[in-house]
Parts: sequence; structure tokens; C-alpha cells
Amino acid sequence: YMGTLLFMMGKATFALFALVLVVLASPALASGTRGQWASSLCGALGVPGCQNNIDLFVAWMQAEGSGCSDNPLDTTQSTPDSSDCNGIGVKNYNSMSEGVSATVATLTNGMYNGIIGNLQACSDPVTTAEAVANSPWGTGQLAVECAQNCDQSQGQCNQWAGEGV
Repeated sequence: YMGTLLFMMGKATFALFALVLVVLASPALASGTRGQWASSLCGALGVPGCQNNIDLFVAWMQAEGSGCSDNPLDTTQSTPDSSDCNGIGVKNYNSMSEGVSATVATLTNGMYNGIIGNLQACSDPVTTAEAVANSPWGTGQLAVECAQNCDQSQGQCNQWAGEGV
């Protein structure tokens, strides 16, 4: 009996140790939904939080398919606390506010004026997604395709908006 008990304690200790290693090696857990993130981004950019802009950001997030923490648009903007998410410099952030701030810094660096202009005008999501596709961001035509899906099915867009970042 004592041998079995020691063996079981050893397995439990190993499992706990392995869990601690996984947590320590992982970036901070992401926070919020895509919809919340999109709304925060609109506020931080100073653009209207209209449905067109929310739908655009949600579709753009879907197109990116990011696995990076609190960075659903996959910006490469560094912050003091960011870490690399992949080999091309896309970052992990430690909070929604850090990720939103980094994305704002990227979108307002002068290279994305077409996107910002469309957001300020609450343009149709497909129109703004075309500006994304024609920008240096890198999402390309997939942003337009996802925005078209949102345009055709608000239910699909709402489902994406409820997903975590």
C-alpha cells in the first residue's frame, strides 16, 4: 500500500510540475472577445464605434486568424513588455490595453491613412477591408473575403465577434 501511495504522489507531483512549466512558458492568457477588442480599438483610435467598424475589425481578426496573445490583428509593433509570437515579428501582449495601444501605434504611423479615413467615415466593412488589402499590413484579400461574409451574414459576424482573442 505504501509503495502505491508514493507512486501516486510522484505522478501528482510530476503533473503539477509539468503544469507550472506550461504556464510559465506560455504568454499571458488573452483577454476579452473580438467584439470587445474591436470596440476598445475604435475608442482608442478616436473613430466611431459604429457597426460597420466593429464588423470590419471582427472580419479582419478572422482573416488574420491570430494565435498571438491580445493581438488579433497581428501587429509587429514592439512594446516594453511584448514578446515574439512567430518568426516574422508578430507580437504577444500581456493585456488587451497593451495590444490595443500597439495596434493604434501601427495604424496611426502614416502608412494606413486609407484605413483610418474609412473608419472615420464608418464606411462599409468591405470598402474598408479593401483599404486593408491595399495597405502594407499583409492581410491581403482575405480581409475582403471575411468582410463580405460579415456583409452577407450578420449572424456569422456576431459569432466571430463573440470569440475570444
